[in-house]
Amino acid sequence: MSSMREGGQPVKPAILVLSVSSGAVEDHVLAGIEEEGVPATVEQGHAAIRYVNPTTGGDVMPTIRAEFHRLRPGTKTPVTRSVGSEVVQVFEGAGRILVDDRARTSDPNIVAAGDCANHRIERYGRRVRLECVSATTEHAKIAAATICDNTTGRAALPWFWSDQYDLKLQMVGVSTGYEQLVLRGDPDTERSFAAFYLKGGKLIAADAVSKPQEFMFAKKLVAEGRALDPAQLADPGVALKDLAA
Repeated sequence: MSSMREGGQPVKPAILVLSVSSGAVEDHVLAGIEEEGVPATVEQGHAAIRYVNPTTGGDVMPTIRAEFHRLRPGTKTPVTRSVGSEVVQVFEGAGRILVDDRARTSDPNIVAAGDCANHRIERYGRRVRLECVSATTEHAKIAAATICDNTTGRAALPWFWSDQYDLKLQMVGVSTGYEQLVLRGDPDTERSFAAFYLKGGKLIAADAVSKPQEFMFAKKLVAEGRALDPAQLADPGVALKDLAA
């Protein structure tokens, strides 16, 4: 349906997009709506998505409404007055919440965890945003510790897994910036092997293909930042449990 401007010219109505998805999907949807000349709210450049309960079609909870707003640079919003509690988090840059290594936002009383959070991992000296259930679980533990005022726990160690037909892929750490790659097993002739990434002689990451034992000990070695002998890592005759002892 369309409404009419004074003078009889039709205009497209404002739209509030209802969605149960998240992330870049909304950004593409909202951008597409605006390119069609239909503002997603009453103002061009200010789009909104309201999250709904897929069972009831209403708000996410009876007393909680969740919305995502996308503002183009220079867009001004009208002054509003609300009644009741309200929590607002501004996403920075690429649309992710920036948090420190303890999952704290710019407001130390607010924490964020999961694939919405761009967090710093001190062991790698860099920021990452991870999309993996296991990584989210580890990050949530840090956020929970922060909420409980416990800041002495270890930083979350990223790890990932995926089942691909008969193969199990397991990865730990971030290999970016590695200086030496050590293979245990031959990926050209074997369907199970492990790859170890060293920097400064220390293990910073590992990939295991159908090698669960190697993966479990690699997690311990990466967490400890252990310096290792590449020759022993590559030798299947040397048990990793002995290197991790």
